[in-house]
Amino acid sequence: MRPLPLFDTPEKQKTLPLIRTELGECRRCKLCTTRKRIVFGHGNSEAKLMLIGEAPGEREDETGFPFVGKAGDLLTEILIEKRVNRSEVYITNCIKCRPPGNRQPEEDEVLACRPFLEMQILSIKPKIIVAFGKYAAQWLLGEIPSIMKVRGRIWRTSRGIVIPTYHPAHVLRNPHEIGKLRGDLDMAIQLANRRAEV
Repeated sequence: MRPLPLFDTPEKQKTLPLIRTELGECRRCKLCTTRKRIVFGHGNSEAKLMLIGEAPGEREDETGFPFVGKAGDLLTEILIEKRVNRSEVYITNCIKCRPPGNRQPEEDEVLACRPFLEMQILSIKPKIIVAFGKYAAQWLLGEIPSIMKVRGRIWRTSRGIVIPTYHPAHVLRNPHEIGKLRGDLDMAIQLANRRAEV
């Protein structure tokens, strides 16, 4: 999977409410037949730090908000440890509807959602983007061998600085990896704060 080229013309930059309106009650792929709610994203529309997951889970599908299940609880806990409130960052996923059984999104589903995430990034203009998991990292960086090979490094892309790391759900299944997730988020927060001061 290759990352989508950035929109580069000012007329394509839209506010988050306008992007959400354009998304509507999306029926652009088959996920519309199984989802309960579209999970667009939530947080500060001028955030310096943007956190991107892979796809909504069951709890997200019920509430319409990203990262509110057990993985979201872990993310919130780590952010609080780092003295960051969730309202200060912007959190979303690569795709906006839950795949049945939490399976990996299929290519047509990814293609249907890509323009909306791209427009969100362009609207927010974050200084740092954290990509949770291999799927989100591939969306931003292109093909990668594995998340283990790329996590914890700073990647300079057309979208800005990207820091791939483990998905909080992965860490719940592999608690010994929590230090790496904490360290990667700490690096992202420090870089976002440093760049915000410049």
